[in-house]
Amino acid sequence: MAAATAKYHNVANAIRKGYVPTNTCAELPGTGGMGYHYANPRLSSDNRLDPLHPEVLVYAPGPHGSRQLAALEYFKADDDQKLSTDKDRHVEPARPLPEVSEAEKAGSPGLP
Repeated sequence: MAAATAKYHNVANAIRKGYVPTNTCAELPGTGGMGYHYANPRLSSDNRLDPLHPEVLVYAPGPHGSRQLAALEYFKADDDQKLSTDKDRHVEPARPLPEVSEAEKAGSPGLP
């Protein structure tokens, strides 16, 4: 998974692959910032989950206005749209991203 998503450490690559940038850092009152969420409309609407193609990339604010890939999010709509049922909901456990290698940093402007 790290190799498949390494290209997204560079925000420009994410935009070229269809992720829509945002200038709003999502915030949860009382908790703090949750980062800049770049969603891919095509992946968000295909109703499939593929670990190698996340629906949302989350970037944390970096030095000098840069953005650093902080998380991957996966989205699949609830099939019947009823909160009273849960057999149609897919849940994946959260996993931290691996450390970024020096080579990946060198190819991604804005990473420390």
